[in-house]
Amino acid sequence: IEGETLVMTTRYCIRRELGFCLKTHKGKNLPTPLFIETGLDRFRLDFDCKNCCMKVINVAMRPSEEPTE
Repeated sequence: IEGETLVMTTRYCIRRELGFCLKTHKGKNLPTPLFIETGLDRFRLDFDCKNCCMKVINVAMRPSEEPTE
């Protein structure tokens, strides 16, 4: 998708760490999509449960989401 960049793929999974792995009953209770935000950067977390990995994707902020100074 335009404006998005794959930052990394990792076997460390935040869903699993929080106890919401989709391979368990409890996993269905976590809302999606999940994001990490820091400063001006926003990262979407995509989960590849079949291969047990997580992708971190840098997404461009929409103008309405940009911080004002």
